[in-house]
Amino acid sequence: MQKQVYKKGQLTQKERVKIYGHLQKWFSHRKIWDILDRDHTTIDREINRNSIDKGWWMLEYCPLEAEKNRLKRKGKANLKHIILWKDYKQRERLEELLEEKWESRWPDEILGRIKTELKTKVISTATFYRFIREYKPQLQRFLRHKDRWYKPRWSKEWRPEFLQEVPLITERSQEINDRKEIWAWEFDTIVSNKKVKWWAVTWVERKSLYLRIMKAKTLESEVVYWIMRYMLRKEQVSSVTIDNGREFAKIILLAKILSIEVFRCHPYASWEKWTNEKHNWFLRRYLPKWCDINQYSDEEIQEIENKLNHKPRKKLGYKTPYEVYHNTNLTYLR
Repeated sequence: MQKQVYKKGQLTQKERVKIYGHLQKWFSHRKIWDILDRDHTTIDREINRNSIDKGWWMLEYCPLEAEKNRLKRKGKANLKHIILWKDYKQRERLEELLEEKWESRWPDEILGRIKTELKTKVISTATFYRFIREYKPQLQRFLRHKDRWYKPRWSKEWRPEFLQEVPLITERSQEINDRKEIWAWEFDTIVSNKKVKWWAVTWVERKSLYLRIMKAKTLESEVVYWIMRYMLRKEQVSSVTIDNGREFAKIILLAKILSIEVFRCHPYASWEKWTNEKHNWFLRRYLPKWCDINQYSDEEIQEIENKLNHKPRKKLGYKTPYEVYHNTNLTYLR
């Protein structure tokens, strides 16, 4: 049975007059629903909250009283909503605080302090940001992100079309998720700050936590493709997990050549490959963003890699990743 579709939107004054006329004829509420083609909750709520008590349990619906109540509710709602570009006093005060007195504060901190200290109503943080973006772009230099506005999360424009063929991490086998299968690798990249530009590709084996590092000239998909191809040929691989970065645009081609399984995380969910993210955090101790990786030789990079691979881990029963990956026992204490 097809569900009936009713009219939407607020009731008009003509419809209120019709409701009054139908009630005078002792029409039932159900019949009024059918005549006006409105949902039953709309009609019932309209009659219940706009009826006048006549005493002796008698209620009479009045369309004029209904219109007065509607205007009254609308006025209260408008009082709660502050339109910043019409409220000149509040706008000037906020601009003054942002520019001169509190230039080190963020808009949400300014609004929160006004609300708690002065006990006055303020606009929302999103409204303040929207006002700056649309009407006062010169105030943007006082914000934390000065030169760009971030697109909303899960925006269609941000979905990587070049990775649509790569299955999501939810399709990965349970053995890989439980770290029972060896040679399941997670790939990622690390970058420097804007002043010193350098890049590196890192990959970590999920079961043994074994780390590999390699410098990269750029993060173009072609460069990362050849680095991954070189690194994957040196090690045994059963599966690879990546994020949605553009540097991995040619991962499907690599998967077909090497006959390996490839999975990708959900957008903005880098925690799904936290093993690699944690090792990147370890690497920052030796390769901070302000350093120049080009000044490090390949031997020095290898030494950093060895330090982390010979580091005892609680997750491995205080064995080292090198011991677990190569299935051997070493003597570190003499």
